[in-house]
Amino acid sequence: MDEIFAPQEAYLGQVEAQLRADLPTYQKEAETNFNANKGQLDTSKNTTMMDITGQETTGQRKYEDAATAARRLFNEQQMGIGQRFGGSSSAGEAGRAILGQEQQRQLGQNQRSNIDFQAQVGRQRQAVEDSYKSSLLGLEQQKQTALVAIQRDFQAKLMEIANNRAQLASAKAQARVQAVMDLRNKTFAVQMQNMQFKQALDAQLAQSQQTMGSVGTAFGGARSNTSALQQNFQPSSGDRLNMDFGSNQQTNNPYTGQIANTRKKDEFGGLTSSPFMNNGNMTPLNY
Repeated sequence: MDEIFAPQEAYLGQVEAQLRADLPTYQKEAETNFNANKGQLDTSKNTTMMDITGQETTGQRKYEDAATAARRLFNEQQMGIGQRFGGSSSAGEAGRAILGQEQQRQLGQNQRSNIDFQAQVGRQRQAVEDSYKSSLLGLEQQKQTALVAIQRDFQAKLMEIANNRAQLASAKAQARVQAVMDLRNKTFAVQMQNMQFKQALDAQLAQSQQTMGSVGTAFGGARSNTSALQQNFQPSSGDRLNMDFGSNQQTNNPYTGQIANTRKKDEFGGLTSSPFMNNGNMTPLNY
């Protein structure tokens, strides 16, 4: 019975072993895909950050150049006012005051522009970082989803193998039960044949014993009849024949009025003929 189901059991064992061997490969593949996608994401993030840093550097240089130009212009204009109005005149003092205010206005405007630019750069960096984190989270979720799907598929296939083993075990058990039932039926059939054969033998034996009893009864009756026949033919003392050996003479009946026995005797004193002789031979009795 085990030899019949051994190939199926061996096949299921091979499938399960291959499935367990392939599981780490599938898990590693999901991890590899995640790392590859993360590498692309990191490259994209770094490229964007480098672009932002380049823009920031350019903006900072423009700000510094504008500040330097404003100071140089202030100095030039201040020198021009001094040359035109003199260093101690009221007009020179008023010109320098106006020039100073203009310079402060320009410097403040440049500084505000630079602050706005830096804020814009910061927002861009934050946007890139948020996008990177969101994309990375999506990759993590994809990886986990893939791992869960792999594990779920693995468990489903294990369950399928277990179900096939259960069905195989059930089929084996049913085959064993059927084999036992077939053996029992065959054994019962043999026992019935033996019983019927024994009953037939017993019937034949009883019939033979009954026949032998009937023959024995008949044989006993025949012996009884033979004994009765012998008794019926037993001569009486008065009619008994003279069977003396060595005498060839006939014995005369001393009684008168009776017929003498004149039958010839043989040389041994016996009669040459008798009711029981057939041509000189003894007639056998029929039983």
